[in-house]
Amino acid sequence: MYPNLYIHVPFCRRKCGYCAFYSATGADEKLIDRWLDRIMEQYWAKIAPHTPRTVFVGGGTPTILTEKQLDRLCTALDSTLETTIETNPETMTPGKAAVLRPHITRVSMGVQSFNPEFRKILGRRTDSEAIDAAVKIIRGIPEWQFNIDLIYGIPGQTLDDWRDDLRRAIDCGVNHLSCYSLTLEEGTALAAACGCEQIADDELAADMWQMAGEVLAEAGLMRYEISNYARPGFECRHNNAVWHGEPYLGLGPAASSFDGADRWTETASLTEWLEDKKPEFDHLDARMRRNEIFAFGLRTTAGWKRAQWEDWEGIAADFRQLQLPAELIVIEPDGIRLTDRGLLLWDSVAEACLSM
Repeated sequence: MYPNLYIHVPFCRRKCGYCAFYSATGADEKLIDRWLDRIMEQYWAKIAPHTPRTVFVGGGTPTILTEKQLDRLCTALDSTLETTIETNPETMTPGKAAVLRPHITRVSMGVQSFNPEFRKILGRRTDSEAIDAAVKIIRGIPEWQFNIDLIYGIPGQTLDDWRDDLRRAIDCGVNHLSCYSLTLEEGTALAAACGCEQIADDELAADMWQMAGEVLAEAGLMRYEISNYARPGFECRHNNAVWHGEPYLGLGPAASSFDGADRWTETASLTEWLEDKKPEFDHLDARMRRNEIFAFGLRTTAGWKRAQWEDWEGIAADFRQLQLPAELIVIEPDGIRLTDRGLLLWDSVAEACLSM
């Protein structure tokens, strides 16, 4: 049984300039139906009749599906705690919201920036009217948790620009916000279009990260993970489970899974996935699995507590032997967590953890 389920919807109207996730553009309804047939087949074979605690439908653009397709997909899904679906503003309609309402508890909308100039740089074609319309639709369903994704460090973006995006998101009535630093991913259109010198330098990116924590905290959204902020009780349960090492099953091309010992990733090709090409497997020995889970848990501001580990003394002793700078970590008798500086430098901390 897998307590957490991820479904990858690999369809988009167009590819955004910064995106390195696998997706296909120009798919017709028949091709999407073939993908859906396969997803349903795998779902009933690998998940049902067990009910996962969390379900996350990501992409791609899940709400590119028709109302009929969304109804077929979401009617089958069930969770005991949380069901999330990602959307873009231009694909969220009143009809699709009505279909999703009985099945979804959480909606995550990709805005990236409220500034049309920066959306253009990112290759986002959404206009401001579509964003406003989608916000109105989502807020019209009060039982939904509401997340918005933002990106900072966009070429030409200043601290004032970033503050404006944060405040615009707050004004949308979100109870969760995800803020990601722009990175140039190899093979993306944005990487080909501009050089690294045009991306925000490390100091500016760090200032923007710090600003996000301050501005959002004033509005009641607290940082609980490096890139995620929420009002108390509205943290993303699916992501929290993954960060803390719970098993999860991924369905769809390019989706990853983890059963507690093995990790595997489906082929990043819709055609090959439909032909049932076998995934790539990566076996982790017990120590590496322990170290990896410990590193990912340190992404959260709470870090780890003694009660969460059977071998707390052993892993705490191994972590102390790394002798990381005191400015990065807080080690207490019953817990280990990173400081703000440590969260900013999590990549380096994680690299050290993997060597324990």
